[in-house]
Amino acid sequence: MKNMPVFSLSYSIPYVLFLLYLFILFVIEQKKIRKEGISVIQNVTWISLLLFIGLRGFIYSDWISYYAAYEKLPETFTLRGFELDNDWEKGFVYYTLIIKLLGVNYWGWNFISAFIDLFILHLLFKKESRYYVLAFIAYYVYGGLGMDVNLMRNAKSIMLFLLSIPYLQNKKFFPYLLINLLGVTFHTSSLLYIPLYFLLNKRLSKKIYLWIFLIGNLLYLFKIHYITPVLYNVIGWLGGRTEASLLLYMNNSTFYGITIGYVERVLFCGVLYFYYERIQKDGDKYVYLNIFMMYFFTFFYFSEFSIISGRLSTLFIVAYWFLVPMLYSYFGLKLKKYFLLVFLIYGVFKTFYANDSLLCRYDNLIFGIESYENRRYIFNRYKDVFFEQ
Repeated sequence: MKNMPVFSLSYSIPYVLFLLYLFILFVIEQKKIRKEGISVIQNVTWISLLLFIGLRGFIYSDWISYYAAYEKLPETFTLRGFELDNDWEKGFVYYTLIIKLLGVNYWGWNFISAFIDLFILHLLFKKESRYYVLAFIAYYVYGGLGMDVNLMRNAKSIMLFLLSIPYLQNKKFFPYLLINLLGVTFHTSSLLYIPLYFLLNKRLSKKIYLWIFLIGNLLYLFKIHYITPVLYNVIGWLGGRTEASLLLYMNNSTFYGITIGYVERVLFCGVLYFYYERIQKDGDKYVYLNIFMMYFFTFFYFSEFSIISGRLSTLFIVAYWFLVPMLYSYFGLKLKKYFLLVFLIYGVFKTFYANDSLLCRYDNLIFGIESYENRRYIFNRYKDVFFEQ
């Protein structure tokens, strides 16, 4: 541990190898797509992810608070006298407390949490995706891994949102409302899903999509500040914690610039625009297109606040998980091959550079993990370096 570099692409190798393993499963699925045994490949896929994510050691960063909080939870069904050092919502607290009362340790809690999320996705992808393994690859590349490891509260609220989508598609507001209100008890950001019911189930015109795309790019590329001037005029009236939080967001905001991620988003938007009419005619799949529009909107239109942009767009990144296999099903054989090659290169590149820090150094309970004390030492020693990146 003494001479280990803080950043190294070698830390990313287990993550990249697992991504390549998923692509191999997808190739096998393609060969079996019209034969028996497809369910075997599907089960191997989600269970492999469960073992990779659910049996992880102290990787990424949020375990530093999750582990301490879990150990502090009482062993009786009461929170009297119990104070968390964070602001967990009550639903997540009681969900965690119930698991602990069953005699499950921190590692079991991680495993159960991953099982719930991945099993929900397993059921949804079987129902909604024509290419099941490709949907899980999209999950892995586009935020799913980080969500289930680092954003466990968000993950539960987002899974509840996904479970509410059939009610959105069938225009049943009351069950949609109830499911997302439950999501609010896991993460308050789920409040945003509720009013969006009235937008996400509409068939929006192609012109609206184009204007959202063009204006978003102008705001992003020319670094146009249109929210900050308004906030500076009203921030003094707010006071207290709200004022302090807004000042923090404004003072720590940076534009992302023209990056590989920016190019990918623009190209993906272009492909969606090309297949816009087909998606609109593909049953009720247009809902996922609308969810992606919200992803694009929150990322680009709030780009002057990079923290807010990142957090809000996470709520809608799930659109990729459904749109990638959907678009793939529209392609001809030759285009499918080109798409897979580009997607593989992009996925490997993104996975390498998303997991290149010492915090991401992977270990697993099956093979043995590094101790909490060692990982905490690394976190405390280098946290300023990690979070400046």
